[in-house]
Amino acid sequence: MAVARLTEAQSRDILARMRWGEDGTQVCQDPDCGLREHHYWIESRKQWRCRGCGSSFSVTTNTAFADRKLELTTLLFAIATFAESPKGMSAVKLSHFIGCAIKTAFVLLHKIREAIILTNDPTPLTGEVEVDGARFNHHIRKANRIEHRIDQRLERNQSPNRAEVITVRQRGEPGEGAVRTKVAVVRRETDPETVHEIRAMVAPGATIISDEAPIFRELARFYDHQTVVHAECYSSPDGVNENQAESYFARIRRSQYGEHHRFSRDYLIRYASEIAFREDTRRHSDHTIWNDLIRRCTASGTTSFRGYWQRGRVRRGLMAA
Repeated sequence: MAVARLTEAQSRDILARMRWGEDGTQVCQDPDCGLREHHYWIESRKQWRCRGCGSSFSVTTNTAFADRKLELTTLLFAIATFAESPKGMSAVKLSHFIGCAIKTAFVLLHKIREAIILTNDPTPLTGEVEVDGARFNHHIRKANRIEHRIDQRLERNQSPNRAEVITVRQRGEPGEGAVRTKVAVVRRETDPETVHEIRAMVAPGATIISDEAPIFRELARFYDHQTVVHAECYSSPDGVNENQAESYFARIRRSQYGEHHRFSRDYLIRYASEIAFREDTRRHSDHTIWNDLIRRCTASGTTSFRGYWQRGRVRRGLMAA
């Protein structure tokens, strides 16, 4: 892997170009200053200092990697490893690859996932849009003896950590598959907020394709709604199906079972957004995905994972992306 052979100076140059363009014109990171070309380089600190306000800034200031302790070469290698993993990357595996603690790898991966969420295209989906939902964390461990077991199909006997991922995918041209994916996490698919989240992600005038779930019938009030009854078929005789939504859930299940083994409800939206990103970039080269991830990480800071282990909490506000 060519990324593994980069020097620290080369890695810094790559991040600077991704952040400030090919001309390498840095911008002061003080929000009250913002001067361009009005700074000088401090070699001993590997930072720039603004002549206007006197503040110092580096290539990672106000990015997802602010206050980093890892070397830049390690960060770029971690992003490359993340980009080349079609089913996702666990913290344990990344910690082995880059030689760090599992806690460090955990936070680094979530910073990348958060950057994906913060830089997603906010415009609603248009055209033909497939909608579907899937449950996560709803089963509990069965008791050893059969007389102690309970019916897990009942609502009261399901895990309190249960959540459902709602995915909406915009179809492209015939044969192209889905071109854009948005996701949301709700407590129950049957909750009224499900329709509210879908309406926020899909533009008026779009055509919704879904299964026969009762909650999706309410979408007919706002959109042209087509339904495929899965109890009868997966694709109706006239071609109505939601294969692209099912493709998304096939990938996220493989990520859950093959890499992470479980998704915490607090982080479920981040894992779901990562898989949405991987689905949308499935035909891109690893190098293209690597460049895209670097641009996303340098274009956004982190709101939840800066000093994560010191605070011991995660902000739960990001529930749709």
